[in-house]
Amino acid sequence: MLMALFQAAFRLLAIHELSIESYGRAALLLSVFNFALVFANFGVPAAAARLAARSTGLTRGRDVLLSVTKAAVIPSLAAGSALGITTFALTSSIGLAVVCAAGVLPMVMSSVYAGFVRGRGFVWSSASVQPVNVVVQLLVLLAIAVSGVAVGVGDVLISFCIGNVAAFVLSLAYIERWRRSVHELDSPPDTQVAPRRVLAFAAWLSLANAAVLGLALIPRVALAHVSYGDVASFDLALLVYSIPQRLTASLVIALIPLAAARQVTGSRITLPTVADAVVLMVALVLCDAILWWSHALSDLLNAVGLTHYSGAEPFLLILLLAAPAELFFSIDAAVLQAFGRSRSLASLVLTVLGLSTVAALVVVRAGPNALALLLVVDYWALYLASRRFTQSEVIRRSIFARFVFTAKAAAHLEPGSSKAE
Repeated sequence: MLMALFQAAFRLLAIHELSIESYGRAALLLSVFNFALVFANFGVPAAAARLAARSTGLTRGRDVLLSVTKAAVIPSLAAGSALGITTFALTSSIGLAVVCAAGVLPMVMSSVYAGFVRGRGFVWSSASVQPVNVVVQLLVLLAIAVSGVAVGVGDVLISFCIGNVAAFVLSLAYIERWRRSVHELDSPPDTQVAPRRVLAFAAWLSLANAAVLGLALIPRVALAHVSYGDVASFDLALLVYSIPQRLTASLVIALIPLAAARQVTGSRITLPTVADAVVLMVALVLCDAILWWSHALSDLLNAVGLTHYSGAEPFLLILLLAAPAELFFSIDAAVLQAFGRSRSLASLVLTVLGLSTVAALVVVRAGPNALALLLVVDYWALYLASRRFTQSEVIRRSIFARFVFTAKAAAHLEPGSSKAE
């Protein structure tokens, strides 16, 4: 959540310092950067958390660290090279291309090592790595802005990469902290720790993560053919949407090691039902109606000096309708990752991405809002389809029904009875 807030501050600072057209280009470049980082990560951070949760002891921990480090280096270097070439093609700057390429490896390794310490129980330490990354990005960009130098797209990208290096240094400190805290005995060797097995799991997970990011990238690319102003408004809407979205990410991050440990013991996990998603959907529709009627979002944008971004209001109101589906799909995806079924997850997301890409070619003719609605449909399709892949691993029980039944049972207890006591 803190990361989302600082990230929002970073983007808002960029919005104020750049013109709407320049910010549209910067937003598109950062989207491409984040998309490339998925391939650079190659799903290894999730594999590190999963394998760390399945093992104990210093020797087994070192085995996991060595394996995930080997698995992450080659994809990072390949993605860094590709990203440097892409950056040069878009900015015609060799310096920016080198900086962006060099910033990939520390970003990836910080995520991998944060995943490892999370799997070993250092949840708060792991959760602080990327917020520190964004804080450093914000401070660097703020220093450039305060110095009186005209802020350009290159300054935004340089700040982004410096934050990656800071996150890497912090993750190394947490690895050393874990090493000094280990006292338990080593668990039996895990055959899934081999680098080849890690890469097999991570390759499919990388495709799945890239496809999920691709779902949000498609509307940006389609809108770029209409107006970079629409790209900027859509990016701002996604930025605001991402703040509560971080709560979902935190839940999923914590669920993967837990589910992986459950797999070792053979126990099952209880997950919510479709009825819970529908209840949340109804609540958000009512919330959307109130916000649309009151124009509260437009008033807020005007109040903070973002009058030119009024187009973000309908985008955000539409995107809110995807929140329940995204939440419950993310939970199902975490279970699939924890149980090593990244191939099933990738097949699902790639199928939806392919259909969405084709649909976007038609939907863009209906206007920008239709592209936002397409993203909502994508997430609901992912959630409903993901339930088919998790039938054997979970038990589904309604959260809201459980609260209702508990309340009714409490209401029927007579004062003074043994049950009431």
